[in-house]
Amino acid sequence: MSARMLKRPASFLLLPCVALLGCAAAPPAKAADPPVQAVEATEPGAPNEPSAGGSTNGLSPGEIREVFQGSLDHFRACYQEGLARNPKLRGRVTLLLVIDGSGRVAEADLLREAAHDALPTDLPDPQALDCMLDVARQQRFPAFAGGEVTVVYPILFAPEDPNEGGN
Repeated sequence: MSARMLKRPASFLLLPCVALLGCAAAPPAKAADPPVQAVEATEPGAPNEPSAGGSTNGLSPGEIREVFQGSLDHFRACYQEGLARNPKLRGRVTLLLVIDGSGRVAEADLLREAAHDALPTDLPDPQALDCMLDVARQQRFPAFAGGEVTVVYPILFAPEDPNEGGN
């Protein structure tokens, strides 16, 4: 991550964490991936609502959340590939995005150290992380007035616990 990204005078949003749960059983077949639950959760110690430093220049936390919610299947596919390599794969992916006024992702990186009241990325699968960065770079947000907005978006990944009887 470049130091330049953390020193930007741009607006800043910390969104609640999204947890994705996969299946802990044998690696999924290509034709029928197991159901994955997506649940919004908040990082320990983080506020229950998204926090913004400065003005969001018209790009609301709800708009950002909606874009990510629409892409959860793509992030899940990256995780499923990692899960096929390691059935016990679990961890946090904390994305750090700089979004320009046109709604395009100008920069995408992983948060590697705790910052902005968010915990760092700790998912131990470099290939899955690269895949998720590719997905993040392709995101398109609504255009907004002003300069850039920096978004920190954590996602938790864990195999589904068979003892919980999830869907």
